[in-house]
Amino acid sequence: MQRFGPSEGLFGHMGLSDKDIVALSGGHTLGQCYKECSGFEGPWTTNLLIFDNSYFKELLSGDKEGLIQLPSDKTLLEDLVFRPSVEKYAAICKTF
Repeated sequence: MQRFGPSEGLFGHMGLSDKDIVALSGGHTLGQCYKECSGFEGPWTTNLLIFDNSYFKELLSGDKEGLIQLPSDKTLLEDLVFRPSVEKYAAICKTF
């Protein structure tokens, strides 16, 4: 199986940088998963109607009852290239 670095995958071929990919994931601060659409169910944040950096804060705080963290979300923490952007966006909402 051929492996690609973060920016060499699907989004990289679309011209997105690693920072762009993390920022795009921050869109999960709004809304939630629906089982019939994705197989997963639940919100990523406690207030799914406010666009802020809470997705990144929740991601860094770990699993919490009532909130979802998908494998793709957790990858942002495990990847040495993505994690610094997660931490930066969690710390400073304006940066996100």
